[in-house]
Amino acid sequence: MDERPDVIIEVLEKIPGLHVVESDDGDDELYTKVKFSYLDGYWQQTAELLFGVLLPMLPEDIREVIYFGVLADDPGSAVGQVYVFTDQEDEFARALDRVVDTQARVLVGMRDERTRVVQALQRVRGRR
Repeated sequence: MDERPDVIIEVLEKIPGLHVVESDDGDDELYTKVKFSYLDGYWQQTAELLFGVLLPMLPEDIREVIYFGVLADDPGSAVGQVYVFTDQEDEFARALDRVVDTQARVLVGMRDERTRVVQALQRVRGRR
């Protein structure tokens, strides 16, 4: 892993079920990049986290300096991406921290719902 943009990673890792897998502090780049897995890596949950929970709650001026994306080569191997203009890391991290704090119940609920679905699938598979 390259040098880490710690201020952003610290906030992202407050999200239950999120694990940073790659990052680059962007010293020589225009953007800081952070890639992560969320829950079991399913693209639907990753997309819902980024585009359904986080993005709508971020202030408009912050939305203009970030890029969110989801990469997936099959349904269970999605990687979420966050790109932030390097000079806006601290502002983004502060705004994201406010969103994570205010959306804590939603984020825990998303993790808990995914856990229930996985457990139900395991029970069904065990009956075969």
